[in-house]
Amino acid sequence: MSNLDRDREIYLQENRYRQPKEVFKHLARLLAEKADMKSDLSVCDIGCAAGEFLYHLRSRWRHLVLSGFDPTPELIAKALTVMPNEKFFVGSVHDPQTLPPASQDVLFMSGVHSGISSMQPCLANMLAWLKPGGRAFLYGIFNPYPIDVEANYCMSGSTGDKIHFYVHSCKSISDFLDASKVVKEYSFTEYTPPIDIEYNSDNPFRAWTARDENGERILINGLSMLVHCFIVEIVTQ
Repeated sequence: MSNLDRDREIYLQENRYRQPKEVFKHLARLLAEKADMKSDLSVCDIGCAAGEFLYHLRSRWRHLVLSGFDPTPELIAKALTVMPNEKFFVGSVHDPQTLPPASQDVLFMSGVHSGISSMQPCLANMLAWLKPGGRAFLYGIFNPYPIDVEANYCMSGSTGDKIHFYVHSCKSISDFLDASKVVKEYSFTEYTPPIDIEYNSDNPFRAWTARDENGERILINGLSMLVHCFIVEIVTQ
């Protein structure tokens, strides 16, 4: 099973449009705080799956120009069934022609990078798609230590191909952004859900919360990894 196959099965079965993830709420708050919420603000969700994040944004702001793309046609079809008036289409962050150059005020990409072996070409595409003064928000697992991790895993008893999982280091992402002439500033902000998340035996890969010796929430996934989630905010010149 590939990363796309795994995600397709998960998001086709889920229906959380009216119960958004806590991180979706947090990202929406960041949008309101950081962006000029003008009437024609263009916001695109990269790897939008079935459109649950954009559904949450639309429930809060009717005036935004929203779009989303995903490489999985079945997920795009589901998104269009729920939100037929929105712009959803099949596309990939790997393809520089997925969006026109300098066309977006704000880009979001949540969790997608954990299935990407090399982030630099994807980051270059994202920077090219942003308007001058645009913002990108990347959410997901990053390694605070200067090590890029590649892991392969499969469910116990599975006879299929192993799934590839990547944890890109903050250092490698920072090095790329530091070298870019179009990046004005960027930041990494660690994010831990404000609520407890239980272990899900139906999807044991997904992270859940536990408590450390100080009673603070930590995230653990089914690979027996202590997970560090960050929101990377990038602002272009």
